[in-house]
Amino acid sequence: MRRYVYIAVWLALASMVAPSAVRAESGDLHVAADRPGAGTGTNVLDRGFVQWESGIEVAHLDDVHLLTLPTSLLRFGVCRWAELRLEYTGVLAVDDKESQNKFYKKPRTEYYFEPLWLGAKFGVWGGSDEQGLRWIPRTSVMVNVGLPLTSQMAADMPVSGKIDVLFENDLTNWLTLGYELGVYWELWIPEPTIFAALNLNFAVNDKVGLFVESFNDFAPEFPQPVAYGEDASKKHYFISNANLDLGATFLVHPRLQLDIYAGCNLFSSLSSYAMPGNSVFVGMGVSWLIAGQEAATKQASVSKASPLD
Repeated sequence: MRRYVYIAVWLALASMVAPSAVRAESGDLHVAADRPGAGTGTNVLDRGFVQWESGIEVAHLDDVHLLTLPTSLLRFGVCRWAELRLEYTGVLAVDDKESQNKFYKKPRTEYYFEPLWLGAKFGVWGGSDEQGLRWIPRTSVMVNVGLPLTSQMAADMPVSGKIDVLFENDLTNWLTLGYELGVYWELWIPEPTIFAALNLNFAVNDKVGLFVESFNDFAPEFPQPVAYGEDASKKHYFISNANLDLGATFLVHPRLQLDIYAGCNLFSSLSSYAMPGNSVFVGMGVSWLIAGQEAATKQASVSKASPLD
């Protein structure tokens, strides 16, 4: 078990430090991060850009403490309307209830490997300033496939999947509304889980941003035994998992953004290490933009990718 803890710490340190070892080229560039909120922005990295986004999160629920170590996302710009994504998140759980056992005085610590997510984001509509079109939201589609990292995961959950549709509207020059609707599933669950997020982003100035966000899961419940002749497929329903968070971003360099956030789980019928009910969480992270030679003079943060342009 201690070996897994060392692996987790190494991954976190590597994900936080590695980008700083790469020197980005000069140019009027700005980081455009998908973190720190649970919802994802519509922006797509232009060709030649590479961006690393990483952080840590601490959650608390009764006697259970969760350390997300790390949350790490690597993005590669393929063209002006498509990017590739590589993402990993692991959870270190410490259960203090075990320390209250008179036969076992130490808290139980366990590291949970999550799937390695391979995916892509595609820009569908980049927005328009023309009268009558400006209220059509910027739209992107994101597709991810989760691959197991351990033999146990491969046996329990061979492949996972996510499909998300992302939207953004500029309400004013300093206020943006983002919203997202998606589904994700595992092969052993017959019905997908629905994910929905709604966020408001405030631009305090060109360096500081604030956001508030609600993100929720609606998970299927398996049908209960029913009387002979009844349709069991109509007996399942979705169980809500409601969350609220807020935070701030700080652009300390055109290619470097820091963030902090905090939130809570308002309600969950599926309390577990993966979905802790009535928990509180805080986190922080960094996003680093690395510019490729072909894209050194382009601006990633305003790349409104749209194949319709």
